[in-house]
Amino acid sequence: MTTDTKMMTFAVPVEPDYLAFVGGIAIKHAHLDHILRMMVKTLADVSVDEALNATEFEGSRQLRERVNKLAKKRLGEGKPLVRFQDMIYRCKQATDKRNELLHSIFAKELDGEIQFRRRDRSWEDPPSIDWLSRLYDEIHNLVLELNTARLDGFLHEALKDH
Repeated sequence: MTTDTKMMTFAVPVEPDYLAFVGGIAIKHAHLDHILRMMVKTLADVSVDEALNATEFEGSRQLRERVNKLAKKRLGEGKPLVRFQDMIYRCKQATDKRNELLHSIFAKELDGEIQFRRRDRSWEDPPSIDWLSRLYDEIHNLVLELNTARLDGFLHEALKDH
């Protein structure tokens, strides 16, 4: 892999809808991390404050690892654990997409269109509004799915038995 040598200057997309989706994705991802903190609360059977204090400095990866460990301990092997791990895997995928979006560079050549530099350092067109919309929905739906599972869904039912 070689770094492209064209001269680029930083740029920010100016379309209000584009910026709104990027901001919405950032906000929704904070919701996702919060629900993972609430999973710690549920799986460790502690108070909200205890869970928030215990996870205050943990990022998404650490939260996923922690809830996975707690789920294995509380649920044991079986369908509820596998379903839960599937949801956590989808959280990782969504976080990876969000990270690529928010930690990549938007830039352009003089008089050129805005480009997006991926982690592999290649330049391409920025993600489309449709892609942003799908990612927003993906994260939003994961938040709802996780919260439903822990409050009155399959996880809630499984934890009653353990």
